[in-house]
Amino acid sequence: MPGGTGVVWIGREMVPGAVEALIELLASGLEIVFVTNNSVKPPSAYAARLQGAGIEIGDDRVLTGGVATAKLAAERVGRGG
Repeated sequence: MPGGTGVVWIGREMVPGAVEALIELLASGLEIVFVTNNSVKPPSAYAARLQGAGIEIGDDRVLTGGVATAKLAAERVGRGG
């Protein structure tokens, strides 16, 4: 369950060795969910950034603070609140 900023990338640069390590983990069959507390962009934007680096991941495997908050609110209050 790696995060984005500081774990996979810092600013616009990928952390050295992160891409290779993640590709190897995914190839071994490990299921990975990328977690970020940054809710400025949708999960698809983070997935696209990872895909651009060669990491084959769907946006369903990215969890942002905004998505987590929305899911929790829907569970607690119900959809449409």
